Formats: sequence, C-alpha cells, structure tokens
Amino acid sequence: MKPAHTISLLLFLTIGLNAQTAPKFEHFKIDLNAPKINFFDAIEHVEIIRLEETEKSLLSYLASYLKTPAGFSLRDTYKMYFFDEVGNFQQTINKQGDGPEEYSIINSFWIKDEHIELFSGPSRILQHYSLEGDYLKTIPVGYEKDILAGSMIRYEGGYLFQTKSPTRGGDADYELIFTNHDLDILSQELPKNPSFLLSNASKRFQQNDGDLYFKKTLSDSVFVIVDSKPHLRFRFDFGNDWTWNDPESMSSQRRAVGLMLNGDKVYEVLPDIGKEYIILTGIINSKTQVKGYINRQTGNFQHFDLRKHNKEDYKINFIKWQDNRLISSIESYDFEEFLKNLKQDEYSIAGGLKYDDFKYSENPVLLRIKFR
Repeated sequence: MKPAHTISLLLFLTIGLNAQTAPKFEHFKIDLNAPKINFFDAIEHVEIIRLEETEKSLLSYLASYLKTPAGFSLRDTYKMYFFDEVGNFQQTINKQGDGPEEYSIINSFWIKDEHIELFSGPSRILQHYSLEGDYLKTIPVGYEKDILAGSMIRYEGGYLFQTKSPTRGGDADYELIFTNHDLDILSQELPKNPSFLLSNASKRFQQNDGDLYFKKTLSDSVFVIVDSKPHLRFRFDFGNDWTWNDPESMSSQRRAVGLMLNGDKVYEVLPDIGKEYIILTGIINSKTQVKGYINRQTGNFQHFDLRKHNKEDYKINFIKWQDNRLISSIESYDFEEFLKNLKQDEYSIAGGLKYDDFKYSENPVLLRIKFR
C-alpha cells in the first residue's frame, strides 16, 4: 500500500474511532406549563429511615449523603453526622473554627483508603479522619491564594475542583481545575464567562454508572469528564422560562441578584442523574422551586405536583441516586401527611420501627425513593 493511502486510512480510522467514543449529547426541552403528574403516582416504593435525634444529632439542612462501611453520613455546612444503616446515631465530625486542626465550612467529603477526606475551600485544606471520626492530619492546598475552590472530588490519583471566584484573570477564570495528589495544579478547563457573581457550590459533581458529571453554576448544561476533558452531555432547555436567556439579566450585579431573589423564571437547575431518570430541581427565587423528572429512554419531562392539602409544596430535598433509588429528605412537619399518601405496600420503615416511634422528632426523615 502506498504511504499516502496508508496515512489516509489511518486518519479515517482515527476519525471513525473518535466518532464512536465521543460522549452523546442530549437536549431536553422542559415545559413548565405541561400537565403535572402527582408525585405519589410516580412512586413505586419508599424506604423510610428515621434519623435518631440526640443532643449531638439535631439536623437542619442536609447537603450531602455518603455511604460508609457502617451505614451512612450526612453533612450540613459545618458538621458530618454518622448513622448506622437503620438511622441510629453514631458520631459527628465537628471541627468548625479557626484553629490548626479546624475548618471554616465543609465543601466536600468522601472515603479513600479506609479513611475520610474532608475538603474546605475557604480554609484551603484537605483533612483526613478515621472512619470513626477521629482527626488524623491536615494537608494545605498547593494552588494560588486568589483561587476560591467550591466542590471537590477525587480524580485519576489527584483531585478535581470547581472554582467559585469571580473572573479577574489567571487560573481562577476557569470553571475546573485538575490537581495532583499534593493539590498542585495540573491543568484548567472550561474558561468562565465574565461574571461578578460568587457562584454557589451545590451539586457540582455527580458520579453515576462510571461517569463523572459536572454542572456549571447558573447554567442549563451538564458536562461529562473524559480523560481530564469536559464534554457537553446534557442541556435542559427551559425556553422563555430561563432567566439568563434575557441579555439584560446580567447587566448589573444588582439586577442579577434581584432576579435570583424575587424573579419568576428558573435561574438555576440542579439535576440528579440516574440510569433511567434525571430528576430536576429548578430554582425560581428564594421561595419557589419546581421539580420533575426526565425519562431517559423517551426524553419526556414530567412536572411533579408536590402540593399538600394546604396547597403548599412538600419540603422535599432530592440529594443523590444510589442503587437505583433517589436519596431524599423531607422535613418532619411534612412527613405525617406524606406518609398518608402512600399505601401500606408502598413503604417500609428501617429497623422495624413504626411512625409513632419517632413522630415527635424534629429531625428530617431520610427517604430512598424507587420510581415506577
């Protein structure tokens, strides 16, 4: 075969291989005016876990869930709470402060090599704890002081984190920063659009079925990370119901913040990506959210009707998928009415408990929801 033909064939095969392995892009149209489906009609079964209430386990907002060898851990902004599989309280990690072994807030946490790693972006540290919650050591970050990190996750022997800093030049002007094991920068990806807003760090990274997803802040798009490169994977298209489609929405910080506090369109979408369904939480303003799900096989979106008898919505927080169930929490004051909407064969309470055993607890209730 002639050299020119050989080169052409290799180029053709390479292009073909890349086309086969490129992540699929999916564009979902979200119609908030479509008929709603009763949330309980979408549920097949709910595993209910009461979270034992003690002086050390008084819970408010639950930001994250982590499966542990002995059960699971939940965190709020400042503490990690550990429970066994049926919700009995075990211990906390609570080192919020300014001391040498303390942190300001908890951004992310995970288990690695039989210990817990806890990351605090404002404190610029990664801490190690035993699985029993005992402090082991603190590792200072190796990147520049002008970078404010948000969510972090382990990646390829090092780490990957989202930056929260407003754009002003340098490494902070990228959405994603990849580091080595010592938290020194290896590469940056996804240049930021100019912004004066400090982005939040909620639900930026998700892992499902071997894929790692990144959700940009105040964006309707999700990326999948492949070989340290982000590829556009999903877009949730709200059409005219998306705040940032208006070019004037970011004309000033005052206007943008005002829309986020008091607007009537979706300004942020938080997806929970599962194998069969993508659960969406659309944030409209400081008081209003919309929730629904996308059937990944059909691409259809259905809007949940979460109204109680008083026409207010149940206070349900979707957290993450695990074993084809959606880990969620519901406030204690909503739980009794929530339970009355489920048939006896549609729920079970872990540990052989009955609702009367914890009906006066003020802790949220953990739910593992399986959809039909």
